[in-house]
Amino acid sequence: MLGAPDRLDQIVVGTGAEHVIFAFTREPDSVVLPLLRRCQRLGIEVSVVPRLFENVNDRQWVEHVGGLPLIELRQTDPHGWQFAAKHASDRIVAFALVFVLAPVLALLAIGVRASSPGPILFRQRRIGRDGTEFDILKFRSMRMAPKETDRVFRAKVARAGTAPGGVEGLDRRTRFGAFIRRTSLDELPQLLNVLMGHMSLVGPRPERPEFVEMFGEALNRYDDRHLVKSGITGWAQVHGLRGQTSLAERVEWDNWYIQNWSLWLDLKILLLTPLAVLRAPDEPKVQETPEVTTGETSDQPANLEARWKAS
Repeated sequence: MLGAPDRLDQIVVGTGAEHVIFAFTREPDSVVLPLLRRCQRLGIEVSVVPRLFENVNDRQWVEHVGGLPLIELRQTDPHGWQFAAKHASDRIVAFALVFVLAPVLALLAIGVRASSPGPILFRQRRIGRDGTEFDILKFRSMRMAPKETDRVFRAKVARAGTAPGGVEGLDRRTRFGAFIRRTSLDELPQLLNVLMGHMSLVGPRPERPEFVEMFGEALNRYDDRHLVKSGITGWAQVHGLRGQTSLAERVEWDNWYIQNWSLWLDLKILLLTPLAVLRAPDEPKVQETPEVTTGETSDQPANLEARWKAS
């Protein structure tokens, strides 16, 4: 973009650069090392993206064998005692919240029942840790509709590279439902999912089986998010990736969370969640258009998968 490496001095002077990052280079060390030393002589800070960067996290340990530095790749163990402690604390906190919020939950249930005919709770099949299926619970926020998946929305997801969520297809939100969705109060029944061991308070948001299969084949390392339990909130969500937002970015944030997990990080996410809810924009919705309702799209998974990969 700015020029070849042999113009490093001119580029630094022309841009006022103070920090140089060497990333994804295929050049041999004999080419890269003189550039590193030149940056140091110019007084510029230097960073290097390591090879195997996808496996690097905050737990790395550097040791030396002679003059050769070695980086030990210490990975998160979802089956270790640390995660056992996390899951135990999840259930304790979830039980306390259900007890304290019982009056609020009762009022929300009454509001859902009064808003439109149908069940109080909405259940939907999701994929959790190690590919286990479970029913996620939410307060129902929409009027009842046919059970089949909306083909317009599924086609849109396949084309656009966005994660599913939000208002899918025709807007069937009740007035009360729009309120509880905007404030994320519809998610409170997932405290019961935590008590039943299906979910954690913090973790990657779970997805529906049909989308998991499609995304797993189309996106690199998508299935890594199933190494841990799904969460009511997550690292991606507190960074604005809620609803119909970039799926690739969400996967990147979720995998970073798994690699760098700690109880402190969970606490940080829980503290950031209310602010993220307040800052969240209104949910986008998919409206039927002639372009996608005249037979051009199909509900068949193979066709959806082809559209996703093409996008």
